[in-house]
Amino acid sequence: MSSDSLPKDSAPSKAPDMATLGKPNVPPRVSADTVRAYIMAHPEIVADDIELLGTIIPDAYTADGAAFDMQRFAIDRLKAQTDELIRQRDRAMNALRVNAAVNARMQTAVLAILEARNFEEMIRMVTSRLAGILAVDRIQMCVEETHEGMIDNLTEAEKLGVRIVPECGVDAMLDEGGNTLLEDDTHGPAMLFGPSGRELRSYALVRLAISPIAPPGLLALGSLDPHTFEPRQGTDQLEFLARVIERQVRAWLGLPEA
Repeated sequence: MSSDSLPKDSAPSKAPDMATLGKPNVPPRVSADTVRAYIMAHPEIVADDIELLGTIIPDAYTADGAAFDMQRFAIDRLKAQTDELIRQRDRAMNALRVNAAVNARMQTAVLAILEARNFEEMIRMVTSRLAGILAVDRIQMCVEETHEGMIDNLTEAEKLGVRIVPECGVDAMLDEGGNTLLEDDTHGPAMLFGPSGRELRSYALVRLAISPIAPPGLLALGSLDPHTFEPRQGTDQLEFLARVIERQVRAWLGLPEA
């Protein structure tokens, strides 16, 4: 026999896994689907085990600790499931109705802005009539007080209802680089809505980036209802409205694109 070979029973055994030394054997986790599939394939396990049935079925369906009213149990389970499906359907239908109403109001608002016959009428539409169309209590268009390359047209816009806010006020409200902010159960900032802002209980802010030579702006919407605007709401409709306003201002004033 060659000295380079060893009998099989003399071969070195595989080294133990150091990571498992000293640890108890943990059985693998069994998924709920595996358990269900096994019980469905072997229903006699549950049917023949009174103690197991008593654990699965609530006490309300037992009589003398032994007999089970399976029919009533099954009917009540189906009724509960049906009731939950009805609630889910109602929530979905209500959400669809709300979304449809919001879409319709937003379309009306955009058309009203597009139909303005001059710059002043368009600004007045945003700052006065748009609130009623969108079913909110206040809408304020704001621009910063100073900005490199600022144009006279927008500084004069304060006479039309545009609110002038301090320089860097837009970034202060939205954080630098932010585009939207929705707040609920609070008060409207006085810098944007004036003293009457305390009457508002929720508000939404959208950045207006009109042009490189125009001051940064904000579109601020406020409501007396604390839950009209909430942080978890989508902002796509409000951002679309802001983009329409930006384009109209640029068109009326002959400004370059942002």
